[in-house]
Amino acid sequence: MREAQFITKMEMQICYVNFSEMKTKEEIFDLIESSKKVIRSQSPKSVFALTNMTNMYFNTEVYNAVTQYAKGNEPYVRASAVVGLNGLMQIFYNSFLKFSNRDVKAFRTEDEAVLYLKGFHQ
Repeated sequence: MREAQFITKMEMQICYVNFSEMKTKEEIFDLIESSKKVIRSQSPKSVFALTNMTNMYFNTEVYNAVTQYAKGNEPYVRASAVVGLNGLMQIFYNSFLKFSNRDVKAFRTEDEAVLYLKGFHQ
């Protein structure tokens, strides 16, 4: 089972959550649950989060779970970026931004996302 992990990029610690290629909602829900524990054990506004959603299974149920997960993480996250959004996910992403009050930026590559996160690192 995958878990969120802290990786070092550009001299900063980033919480990397890798949903890429996950093909079942059960896998996704397991990763959400384990990632909650990692992120929510950190100090408030301390986490730089990078989420990879490339080619992951996606439907309304997954959208709802991801939205609740992201809302719950908000107190702990300083900056957040996502990569790998496809057509349907992009539509849901736009809706998510409206209703979640989260500022999660979407990027094509992890390198672009890391550069964005670096701008919040002091």
